[in-house]
Amino acid sequence: MTIRDAIDAKLILSKLASRPKPVSADANCPPPFRGGHHCISIRMGKNKLGKEVIKIKNKIREILKNDFAKSISKNTDESFELEFAFAAPERRWRADIAFPRVKVAVEIDGGTWTLGRHNRPGSVLKDMEKGNGYATRGWLVFHAPWEWIEDGEKVSELKEAVCKAIEKRQIEIFYGLGR
Repeated sequence: MTIRDAIDAKLILSKLASRPKPVSADANCPPPFRGGHHCISIRMGKNKLGKEVIKIKNKIREILKNDFAKSISKNTDESFELEFAFAAPERRWRADIAFPRVKVAVEIDGGTWTLGRHNRPGSVLKDMEKGNGYATRGWLVFHAPWEWIEDGEKVSELKEAVCKAIEKRQIEIFYGLGR
């Protein structure tokens, strides 16, 4: 999928989101997103159109995640890996975006407004365990909801913070102060 396809897909999502919907269909969505595209997967997840919308949304997010990682890599000259197994072979934990040499990672959490996986009690405990796994292995981890990655202003702030952390780790490694 190209960037043009992603833009077209995003337009499709916005058109679908702007269609009039019954009030009851939005009952599970929080007020800021009632009637918005963030609730499409709740309302339409079972039918064919809903599955297509979810596929498009996931493709857009993959492109955004990859572009975000590439821009950090370009600014810091640090290579990255997507879905990096930072605790292998003991655990199957994966970092959404990882800069393995400097041990900096970005975790993108979804379902913030729809009580998705990262907000359920059992998953919160698993995320805490994973966070402790990062810490015991010397990783610095940034967390962001998808809304920040999709928002131009927030993604710039996050990118700046991640770049600063990577540069600090690069200096520590260069002078033998690294982990």
